[in-house]
Amino acid sequence: MTPGVLARRVASNAMRLLPVTAYARVIRSEPIGLCYHVVSDRPVPHVSRLYPFKTVAQFRADLLWLKAHFRFVSCAELMEARDAGRPLGPNRVFLSFDDGYAECFSVVRPMLLELGIPCTFFLTTDVIGNGQALAFNQVALCVEAMRTMDGGRVRAILQEMGAAAGRPLADAEAVSAWIRPALRNPDSPAYATLARLVELAGVDVEAFLGTQPYLTAEQVKEMAREGFAFGGHSRLHWHLGSIDGAGRVEHEIVESCRVAAELSGASRVPFAFPYDGFGLDRGLLADVLRRHPFIGPVFGTGGVAREADVLHRMIVDHPPRRPGVPSTLPGVFRDAYLSEALRRLGGARAEPPG
Repeated sequence: MTPGVLARRVASNAMRLLPVTAYARVIRSEPIGLCYHVVSDRPVPHVSRLYPFKTVAQFRADLLWLKAHFRFVSCAELMEARDAGRPLGPNRVFLSFDDGYAECFSVVRPMLLELGIPCTFFLTTDVIGNGQALAFNQVALCVEAMRTMDGGRVRAILQEMGAAAGRPLADAEAVSAWIRPALRNPDSPAYATLARLVELAGVDVEAFLGTQPYLTAEQVKEMAREGFAFGGHSRLHWHLGSIDGAGRVEHEIVESCRVAAELSGASRVPFAFPYDGFGLDRGLLADVLRRHPFIGPVFGTGGVAREADVLHRMIVDHPPRRPGVPSTLPGVFRDAYLSEALRRLGGARAEPPG
């Protein structure tokens, strides 16, 4: 056993023995950031085929566990502390939701108001008002539609999509796994393929938008009046590290934050990377923030990793896998801190791909 492997094993065993609230004293992360996307007791077909999410009861269990062990930090408190160069102290948690789904208003908001918990919502601003649909939500709807088709029609779709992919695709989930990463780049030819997939699957995007799957401007304004904070999350959830041209990257950041500020009435708003911040020149990011001081801070999805100009968060959508487990968060916290400890020992990169 090499010294490096031994050190990681020792760290792993030691971390598993610590109580959750002690982790922040071992690996400082101020504050601990949490990222959700949607909460619902009902099927959400444009999300369900992308990733699992928590029910209302499971989300409430998360919130109650957090209230028992941590202090929630609002976006305003976080900004004030960072501006003053003042640490927030241990056991602080920052709650956030990404993308701007309608359930943020109808499901999440009432619970947060009831429990008095602050939250920041990062908006993909071009879908506010339900004028267009995010690409990966369209893919999810296609997968859902294919699950109810007859076998011959499904085989025809798989054959055409497989030809576009350059390899056989076994089922609808394989189509999704192939096309979704390609759609992170706005210049990808996969957008033409997506349009064809929507056509073949018989998905009515206009009818989908008529169900108002995303927040409206009026809902954002009402939530802002109630004390919730909003930030930018790009215009259409493209991966910033995959976009060609510094001007286009800047536009994605600035325009989404401008809309979030305009709707919420805030003079300054944060920004969260769509997916992750890999491949994005940090010098470019710093220059954008310098020239647009109404933007900041910036959030990533690197768990409890520390980065000078980026605050990271844990993605915590996954529900419990076993019955009787009230909240997944204790295990998520342990895994995130353990992963960061082992990363530091092994020198791995800080932010996992989203």
